Amino acid sequence: MFNLNWKVKAVGIVVLVIVGFAYSIFDKNQSAAYAQAPAVGDVYTVKLKSFFPSDNQSSYPYGVMKVDAVNGSKVTLNIASARFGNAKSVRKSLRTDGQNANFYSNETLELDKEQLVSLVESSGITHIER
Repeated sequence: MFNLNWKVKAVGIVVLVIVGFAYSIFDKNQSAAYAQAPAVGDVYTVKLKSFFPSDNQSSYPYGVMKVDAVNGSKVTLNIASARFGNAKSVRKSLRTDGQNANFYSNETLELDKEQLVSLVESSGITHIER
């Protein structure tokens, strides 16, 4: 009986790893598609160092940016006021504070669509929520 229980647990763990890996690939493909056709209101979870190479606040490497405007190949991003230590804290903050008027600063950043796609491919943009 002990042997069968161990085998069931091992199969369960393997299935979870496969599902997690498949979801990761799906999420990256979906983010790449969203980056190719950005829409006003898209919310990007980002690694700030990818956008600001001289950034030295390594204990809070994650940030949030929201698409404010799309004009031809140019995309204007509104930068969130806060920085985050990990992607989990970004998701939590977006759920609780993301709709607050002061969540985003007055700072903006303008990029080309090609730059957004490149940032998704290099994991500078880790997730896009539409």
